[in-house]
Parts: sequence; C-alpha cells; structure tokens
Amino acid sequence: MLVSMSSVDILVALPPPSQPLQMPSISPLDTSNNVRVLKIRQPWLDLILAKRKCWDIRHSPTQLGLTLLYEVGEGRILGRADIMKTFPLTEEIFYCNKDKHCLSKEQLDKLGYNTPYVWVMGNVVRFASPIAHDGGRYRIIWGRQFSGNLPP
Repeated sequence: MLVSMSSVDILVALPPPSQPLQMPSISPLDTSNNVRVLKIRQPWLDLILAKRKCWDIRHSPTQLGLTLLYEVGEGRILGRADIMKTFPLTEEIFYCNKDKHCLSKEQLDKLGYNTPYVWVMGNVVRFASPIAHDGGRYRIIWGRQFSGNLPP
C-alpha cells in the first residue's frame, strides 16, 4: 500500500490514524512562538536537506509539527522541516523503505534502540544562510528552543 503525505511517500501498510494529520500554524517568520530544534549529525542532515532522506530514526515517538534542523558540532541551524508522522519501525518496514532512511542494518543495530521509531519529515527547506544557535551542550536530541526570526 502506498500512503502519500505531501511530498513523502511511505510504502507500508499503516493503520488508519486515530485523528486527521494536523500541521502547525506557525508561519516561517513568526517570532511569537518558540520553535523546537532537532540536533542531527552529518552526513544525515545533508541527506535530509537534499530531500534524499525523509525518515529519521529515533528511540521514541515525538510531537508532530515545525522543527528546525541543527547541525551537531557546528552550532548552526541549516533548515527546517515538518515532522508529519511517527510510528514504530518494524523489520519489514525497515527493509521495504531503505531509500527513505538511508541506514544499513548494521547502522540501525549500532543505535541500540529497543523499539526504533520513524519520524517522517516533509516540507524540508534548506536556509540560504545558516543561523548561529547555541543548541545546548548537554542536550542530546533536542537543542534549546529558537525564538528569533527565521528566513522564508
């Protein structure tokens, strides 16, 4: 079954969502809201920003909505994406969707997650200029929230 969500296609049989997908109401230039900052290592961040990787694999589900993409080790935000769906990653889903997560089985096993989760990313935008941001030294997945002006 092919489930289509905006620019993201998922090749799996997923149960119907209990609620309709709701996207955030934060506009790109809205500074009245703090925006979540997701820390991502290279080369994964570049693959996401190039729209060659639309699934990020994490240890737990997360909230849907607007997320800024932070480059670990460089202290800068390179783009934005909407987290559109999250669901547990089964072995069947893993092997049927290698082009979406770009991981080998060895890389997945090395993460050591008991139950890995897929975070489906869509509406990905690479900013023309990076934004300097202190992501928080001891924060592992989520950096400090961003509340400044964002490029369109």
